[in-house]
Amino acid sequence: MDAGRRADFVDRTRALLDAYRGGLPGKVKAIEAELHQSARDGDSWRRAARLAHQLAGSAGSFGHAAVGDAATALELLLLSPEPDARPSPALLGALAALRAAVDRALEGA
Repeated sequence: MDAGRRADFVDRTRALLDAYRGGLPGKVKAIEAELHQSARDGDSWRRAARLAHQLAGSAGSFGHAAVGDAATALELLLLSPEPDARPSPALLGALAALRAAVDRALEGA
């Protein structure tokens, strides 16, 4: 690969990574919106679990393992039975851990 094509590849890759990082806060907000949609109706929590699953899968591909791990932990809690209609302290803690991981990913940009 010649120097010009290599530089173009590096620039495109950097732009892709920057775009992904820039979208992380919106992904967390989408999960939060589903959680706060209403009382736990099942559908909104399943959508939140799906969003967390997607984030968990993509984060590692973009070099953000901590975000992926936090999203996986949140997903597992969302898929477990919850007797109350409100998020549990464990679920709120997992959401806070996801936010913190995203913040660290953005700081490292």
